[in-house]
Amino acid sequence: MDKFLKSIVTLLLALPLSAWAANFNGSISAAAEPKNLIFIAGQRTGEVEIPDRDGSAIKQAFDQLREIAIKNGATMDDVLQVTIYLADPANDYPLIRGIVKSYFIHPENIARSIVAVTRIPDGNDEKPFGLNRRIEIDAVLAVKPTH
Repeated sequence: MDKFLKSIVTLLLALPLSAWAANFNGSISAAAEPKNLIFIAGQRTGEVEIPDRDGSAIKQAFDQLREIAIKNGATMDDVLQVTIYLADPANDYPLIRGIVKSYFIHPENIARSIVAVTRIPDGNDEKPFGLNRRIEIDAVLAVKPTH
């Protein structure tokens, strides 16, 4: 294992998880904060109608992402990377560009990936595909150390 990868693994193993999302009730962590990085995972929508012509489902997921960032001392300007999983890419992909621009001052500075998926799980271990989820977002944010 090279030095860089070993230092990342050591850092991640040495630091505690924190910053749980509001109303989180699943077995998957919503966020972890090692040093000056915040990893936010699994921000998804409630059940929404298909198609989502106004992008309300996408906005809901980005609102949740922003809320968790703020609760952890960050802003959307601190986002380094975002991965967006779309269950209905044919309808939602055209909406993404405009919505992303409304949440980030400099979206061109963010590493972004969009992944088309068949279904998005609920985070409910007993019935993982019970709702009709459209989008899930993961993000990595960098904030200044507090000490």
